[in-house]
Amino acid sequence: MEDDISAARDHRQFLQELDDEGELLTITKEVDSDVELVAIVRRVYELEERALLFNNLKGCEMLDYFLSLGPRINEAKTKDPTSCQKLLTGSVKEHIIRGDDIDLTALPIPFLHEDDGGKVPVNREPAGPVIPKQDIGVIFDLWKEKVEDMPWALCFGVPSASAARMVCGMPIPKWTNEPEFISTLTNAPVNVKCETNDLWVPTNAEIVFEGIISIQETAPEGIRPNITDCSSSGRQREWRIFKVNVITY
Repeated sequence: MEDDISAARDHRQFLQELDDEGELLTITKEVDSDVELVAIVRRVYELEERALLFNNLKGCEMLDYFLSLGPRINEAKTKDPTSCQKLLTGSVKEHIIRGDDIDLTALPIPFLHEDDGGKVPVNREPAGPVIPKQDIGVIFDLWKEKVEDMPWALCFGVPSASAARMVCGMPIPKWTNEPEFISTLTNAPVNVKCETNDLWVPTNAEIVFEGIISIQETAPEGIRPNITDCSSSGRQREWRIFKVNVITY
């Protein structure tokens, strides 16, 4: 019988599988998201310990914050891509926040480094079909030619987040549709349309931000350390503004 090579179908199943395999450490003690959390994660990484689930972040009542080591990819690259089923609605649309009701400060985003300019999300998942070079800059230039702001969607807790990130960097065959390849990993090719644009996102994602990237407005880059532990405070540049118009979860 062929081995099951699929990744978890959604974020919650992934957590359960980690727990069943003894690879999840749940932390119920209050942890400060300002530097303390990332210090714990760094130490766990150095010790090659289990994935972490933080259930009690200081001052954060809206969501749990999850950091993990990623699911198995195995031999899925030998399988054919799976076409995505498209639905009108799904679990990610149980709650919808629009416009002035959006409060990004309510999210449990950790303060990663003492030199950070603020709390910023660090994980991004692509939404939309494959185009030549799979380059976000190429896509942005196409929208600039149309003199229109570029629509975008940022997904958290996708099925599975680690699978999506790894597929983005894998040497899969040219012209392969990445969302369909991820669907092969998860055996759950179900997408739902965004509220404000024509992008399609996983119906069982935990949270989705929808908005636009301005083709005109820019703002100074926030202060942050890079992978070499050197601060970027003296090399700030102007970057395009991301605007969040809708949050679904």
